Amino acid sequence: MNPSPRTANLLPELLLHSAEHKPLAVALVHGVAALSYGSLQTQVEQCRNAMLGLGLARGDRVGIYLEKCAQAVVASFAASAAGAILVPINPVLKSAQVGYILQDCDVRLLVTSAQRHALLSPLLAPGGGLAHGVQHVLLSSEPDALASPLAGGPQLLHWRQLTDVAPRAGHRVLDTDVAAILYTSGSTGRARRPRPACSVRSPCKAAISPPLPCWRRST
Repeated sequence: MNPSPRTANLLPELLLHSAEHKPLAVALVHGVAALSYGSLQTQVEQCRNAMLGLGLARGDRVGIYLEKCAQAVVASFAASAAGAILVPINPVLKSAQVGYILQDCDVRLLVTSAQRHALLSPLLAPGGGLAHGVQHVLLSSEPDALASPLAGGPQLLHWRQLTDVAPRAGHRVLDTDVAAILYTSGSTGRARRPRPACSVRSPCKAAISPPLPCWRRST
């Protein structure tokens, strides 16, 4: 008798399940670029290894301050696979609002673009209020003049460096772990933090059970 197929119960396992069964199927479309489940899983594993290599502990918060793009999807799955808690940040928020979320949620790793990093630099610099919270910044875009390291500020890691990181043993992920914390717009203009959005074995599973739907982002 053939063994029963392995079921995917945790969020990182949903993508892995699809990558194992349909590695060439399209998982993500952004403009004219497409990414297969196999390629997406590879990038998620690379990003996860980089997060763990930075010393990310189980339950640490990972803030993602990006527009809708492939890197945002990769980082979201990678954070969950690393045993961290995802904190998605609305890309239209201003620097002060983003700074409030980073501080209120005690974000340790921030994933953002070089342009957004430049806007947040005054807050991330020593004395800016976030230097002792955010320890690492992962930039989704190539390094340029806008992405120069801040003296005494968070360590910078560029997306292209993810392929150079060796595999790491991850933290144990349980089905009761918090997967994400979502902030909503407050009536006073300051973001409000509700209860954790879902667990790693989430009610979201019904909406994204394998094979995962194709994420599409039009130009």
